[in-house]
Amino acid sequence: ILFGKRIRISNSDWLLLFGLVFLLFSQSFIKDIGIIIIDFRFYFGWVVFYFLFKVLVVREDALSKVLVPLCIMTLVEAALINTVIHASVLPNFPHIDAPVSDFVSAGNYQRPYSFGASATVGSSLLVVLLAITKIQGWRFLLVVTTVFVFLSGTGLAILFLFLLVMHRKFAIQMSLLIFLSVLLFGSIFHDEVQSVINAYNDRIGFDYIDFLIDFKLSQIQEHFAGMEWYMFITGGLGEYRGGDFGFLAFFLANGIIGFLLILLVILSNINRNNAFPLILLVLSSFHYPVMFFLPGQMIFGLLLSMPRRIQA
Repeated sequence: ILFGKRIRISNSDWLLLFGLVFLLFSQSFIKDIGIIIIDFRFYFGWVVFYFLFKVLVVREDALSKVLVPLCIMTLVEAALINTVIHASVLPNFPHIDAPVSDFVSAGNYQRPYSFGASATVGSSLLVVLLAITKIQGWRFLLVVTTVFVFLSGTGLAILFLFLLVMHRKFAIQMSLLIFLSVLLFGSIFHDEVQSVINAYNDRIGFDYIDFLIDFKLSQIQEHFAGMEWYMFITGGLGEYRGGDFGFLAFFLANGIIGFLLILLVILSNINRNNAFPLILLVLSSFHYPVMFFLPGQMIFGLLLSMPRRIQA
């Protein structure tokens, strides 16, 4: 019982809960309890939101209204960090003295991190919310513009996939508009336009994609080569969260059991209403683990309970 309402737990939900208990118990023999707790919160925190949204009703119009302040927040952040303030003063960026810096050199475009604490997370989740709400008009254009402002290769790829499936005519028109804009302004502001083209090419160009594929394959070979047989079943490598290969990190931490639990909960809850947003969320998580960041966990849990919880 939650908030005075009884939670309806299906057979697959019970299997999920028992599977999680077994996974935690198995990992207690090979991982420190502190690492187990942190890994569980990062990779399975969505379970809390899943059961929460089984009780709480979330209306589609409420989600539509949330999109606007999220976009405005991102656009304002992008304007500020590229003009009058340094990104390091904002909470979602590392400190300027951090060993691994996420800041660009002066004169280059600094991407906003916004509500997702990552350009990839924020842009991908905006597209997923766009797929859930099916908004039109100026709100639709606002979200599309904001995804471009994030300058995330993953976010742009997910956006174009969404547009090709749901708004093919608009995707063609937008591509033509971008092409004509480059031709028009390229001759007037050559250096500026070339800088923008280079920035997008660095994120979605063929060379970058080829590099990513080779890099991912080398990561798989490197990490699997050092794994014991039991780690394939229950996971075992701790403190490997986030990173730039979301599902590899998940597998290393949770093994085949964890992978099967994720597969179970998706297949047992997927339907015609949430299938496409779920596909977008899962695809966006192959690079950076979008669905395991806190905002992603909330949306993942919402999607899994969506059939009876989202009302028009």
